[in-house]
Amino acid sequence: MPDRKPATLADRIRKRAQKAQRDGNAGAAVKLHILASEAKTVRER
Repeated sequence: MPDRKPATLADRIRKRAQKAQRDGNAGAAVKLHILASEAKTVRER
């Protein structure tokens, strides 16, 4: 099993977004997905 790279901030936020979606909290899921994409773009810069 290869070493897994540590989860980025975006990955962690996305995980929370999926959890929110499962719990039926669509509004929070959308906000978290937007946050995750922001975190990703900031990191790539």
